[in-house]
Amino acid sequence: MKELDLTCWTEEEGADLAAVLTGCRSLEKLTVRGLELDLQKMLPVTGAQSIRYLDVGPGQSATLADDFNRSILYMEDGSLECLADRLPNLETLYIRRCEHMDRLGISHLVRCKKLRSLNLEADGVSNAILKQLRGLQLEDLGLGYGYYGREELFFSFEDERKKVSDVTSMGLVQVILACPSLRKVTLLSGHFEWDDIVAVLDVLSRGLPQDRDVTLCVHRATSYQSSLCGPRLHVTQI
Repeated sequence: MKELDLTCWTEEEGADLAAVLTGCRSLEKLTVRGLELDLQKMLPVTGAQSIRYLDVGPGQSATLADDFNRSILYMEDGSLECLADRLPNLETLYIRRCEHMDRLGISHLVRCKKLRSLNLEADGVSNAILKQLRGLQLEDLGLGYGYYGREELFFSFEDERKKVSDVTSMGLVQVILACPSLRKVTLLSGHFEWDDIVAVLDVLSRGLPQDRDVTLCVHRATSYQSSLCGPRLHVTQI
C-alpha cells in the first residue's frame, strides 16, 4: 500500500494509528483529517521511513461560524518537533486550517532536511516564523488560509474575519531571496492585498539573482502585476 487516507476514521480508530503505520512499511502518502491526535501519538516511535507526503487538517470543510470548532485543526508545537525523527524522508507537508502555530513549532521543521514542499494554512504565521524556514531547501511554499465552498471561513463568533497572517510583503520577499531553491510561492489567503503583491513583484523584479526563476501564484492576478515581471519572475492565478 502506497497511500492511506484516514479522513473518515473515528477518534477510537485513530488511537491505534501508530500500530497501523508500523505495519505499513511501503506507505509513501498519508492524509489525516479530523482526528484530534497530536503527531507524537499518531506516528510510530520507531519512525515511518517510507512516508514522503503528510497532509493533516480538520475533518469538516465548514464555512459558518457555528462550525468553528469542528473546522479548525489544533496542533501542539510538540507535534512538529517529532517529524524530523519519525519521518526522516518527508518531502511534502500540508498543514491545513491550523489554529495555533508559533515560531518554536516551525523551528523544528528545519531538521526535516528532505522537505521540499510546505503548505502552511495556519493562524499566526508571521515574518518571524518565515525566518525559521531559511535553513530548508524548499522548492514550493504555500501560505495563509484558502477558500472553502462559496464563502471564506469565519474565524470568530462575532462574524468578523480574523487576520490569519502577519506576513508583510517585505517579509515574504526576504524569505524568497533567502531560499535559493524556492521556485513557487502560493498565497492562499486574501490577507495579501493587491498592493502587497505589487510590492513583492517590484522588489523581486530588481533583486532576484540571475540564476533564479520564481512563480508567484495569487487569487486575482492582474495585467499590471504581470507587467512588473521579467523573464525569471512570473505571476499566475490560482
